[in-house]
Amino acid sequence: MVLSMRGPLVTSGTAAAPPTRALAAAGAAAAAATWPGYTKLSYGASGCAAGREIASEGECRRAIASLGLDPQPSWSGSDGSVPPLCSMREQDAGDGQHMHWNVLGEGEVGSGRDDLAPVCRAAAT
Repeated sequence: MVLSMRGPLVTSGTAAAPPTRALAAAGAAAAAATWPGYTKLSYGASGCAAGREIASEGECRRAIASLGLDPQPSWSGSDGSVPPLCSMREQDAGDGQHMHWNVLGEGEVGSGRDDLAPVCRAAAT
C-alpha cells in the first residue's frame, strides 16, 4: 500500500510549521525554560528573600546583564552599609559603580541603601 500526501501537513485544521521553524521555536522554548530569571528589587530594599539570593559574583554580573543593564564599572568587597550579595544602580552615583557584590563576614548583615537595588533570582513560574 502506498500513501501519497499532497499539500501541507494539517493538524486540527491548521498547517504545521516548517520543520526548521518548529525546531528553532522548540530550542528557544527549551532555553527559556532552563535559564534562570532575575529581578531587580526597589532601590533601598535590604536584600533578597531566602532562597532567591544570587550565589556568585559571576552570576551577579550575568543577572544584571540579563536585565539589559551594564554591570560595569563594578565594586566587590564587604560593607555593612550595602545590601548583601548582588545589588546595582542604573545611574552613576558615588564612585560610579553599577554592580555591587557584597560578601559579608559571619554574623554581619548588609542594609538597604537608597542608591542601590538588590538583584535576585526570580520566583519559579
